[in-house]
Amino acid sequence: MALTNRQYSDIEREYESRRMRHIRQMQAKLDDAYLQFPRLSQIDEEFTSLSMKKARARLGLGEAPGPEDDAKLTDLSFERKVLLKRAGFEDGVISPEYDCPYCKDTGYIDGKKCSCFLKAERRILSEKLGLDSILEKENFSTFSLGIYSDHIMDPDTGESARDAAKYAYKAARAFADNFEEEYKNIYFYGKTGVGKTFLSHCIAKALIDKGVNVLFLSESDMLGTFEDEHFRTTEESRAEAELILNCDLLIIDDFGSTQNTNFVSSALLGCIESRHLARKSTIITTNLSLEDLRNRYSDRIFSRIYSYYEFIYLFGEDIRINTKQA
Repeated sequence: MALTNRQYSDIEREYESRRMRHIRQMQAKLDDAYLQFPRLSQIDEEFTSLSMKKARARLGLGEAPGPEDDAKLTDLSFERKVLLKRAGFEDGVISPEYDCPYCKDTGYIDGKKCSCFLKAERRILSEKLGLDSILEKENFSTFSLGIYSDHIMDPDTGESARDAAKYAYKAARAFADNFEEEYKNIYFYGKTGVGKTFLSHCIAKALIDKGVNVLFLSESDMLGTFEDEHFRTTEESRAEAELILNCDLLIIDDFGSTQNTNFVSSALLGCIESRHLARKSTIITTNLSLEDLRNRYSDRIFSRIYSYYEFIYLFGEDIRINTKQA
């Protein structure tokens, strides 16, 4: 699910358009300041003339400026700053306003992608997956406990399917509500159709609305990206692998559906461990029980998930069938 070169170009053009818009806004504000304080224009002309004189002198093309010139530049700078403050420029400094104050609308900080760039990537990936339209239908406001049976019981715990769903809903809600304050991971498990993916959608919707960078991928799509990054190493695969490891919340859907190989185990272990060390939350939805997880993967993967994740079990009838009948 890597982004194409064209999609990256679209993001870059969006940033360029944003920067140009802010520059035009700043210039319009400066033009208004010139009209309000004509002296500003005179100061800028004098300042430019003296600065050019110093530049020519450094190149050996003219007379070196004297102390009076340096004093004049200092006086002009002070007068200009005072007038710019009166004209509405904060701290008397001319600079554009930015949508993102961290990267100044470049998309990068010290050569690394800013969080705003990662969100732009996530938005495009969501559009590719059709996730936005899904989240409009599957979110906390549309979740209903009524579709879970209070007659189907877990013989081990004695709780009903509805009780299990109620606990899962509360845990999902708490995860979303406390996301910024508490690092946590969730392992939703149970048979097909019991609401694991629905609840992960609920969390995704709530956090995306807060501006959190959420990435939702099936296990096969995620592993496909890691495979491309490892064996073919394209710019797109590197970028998406970085997004998988660094997004605020990664949701891996249908975990365990891909045939297990040495590469798969290595990629999964690397992803789980990297995100844990960075305190980046992850949600897993899977049909694999705790015993299935232990049997399918190495002790290293099992121990990481067992130690880092809260296990939430859902069971009962297929809620997709119940929803259609409701």
